Amino acid sequence: MVLILYYTIKKEDRLSESAFIFPRLVTSGLIGFLSAMLFDFIFMFLKYGVFRIYGITFYGGLLGASAAMYCILIIGKDKTKYTVSQWFNKLTIPFVIFHIFGRIGCFFGGCCYGRYSECFLAIAFPDNPEMGIIHNGMKCFPTQLFEVCALLIIMVIVIVSKNKYRNYMVLYSFARFSLEFLRGDDRGTLFSFLSPSQMISVFIIVGIVFIEIKKHFWKTAVK
Repeated sequence: MVLILYYTIKKEDRLSESAFIFPRLVTSGLIGFLSAMLFDFIFMFLKYGVFRIYGITFYGGLLGASAAMYCILIIGKDKTKYTVSQWFNKLTIPFVIFHIFGRIGCFFGGCCYGRYSECFLAIAFPDNPEMGIIHNGMKCFPTQLFEVCALLIIMVIVIVSKNKYRNYMVLYSFARFSLEFLRGDDRGTLFSFLSPSQMISVFIIVGIVFIEIKKHFWKTAVK
């Protein structure tokens, strides 16, 4: 991810801009990790009523890291040649690649698996008693790999897009909302039929649509 980001920076600016962004990238990454644990803690507390960290959530990390990076870039905007929007666009492709490898890691780790099925696409995952995962030999949809395929398609679209970060967020939210219906692991539910990730996906899509509409009317009013 770091190497790819390095080569997205103009050659003449690589040393100065790398020195600017990399410490901020580490900081936002750490905040994102803490946010990922916090989101999981909140959802698990709402479901089970106990104070315990079971793991991390992707959306928690993504939103936390994005918010942290936005604030950090706003504070340091006078120290870089790029705008906040330009930095987010530069960070998007490296992050999508990181996201892809993360889901491949989920596949090999056996987490984030799909519903039980006898479909030819289903595969047998090993049991993990320590994590409370017992499949009893039943096959599951490899939703981790489904998401990898979705991310590869999203990456191709994002590469040729002007607003890379926005398009990634919208497209991934649609993909994640759909894939959640195939998930078989316990992620909790909200309103008895939607998972926390589906609710977050809806909020992201609605939020971005609202922002874009507001921008459109603002530009129209200015003209």
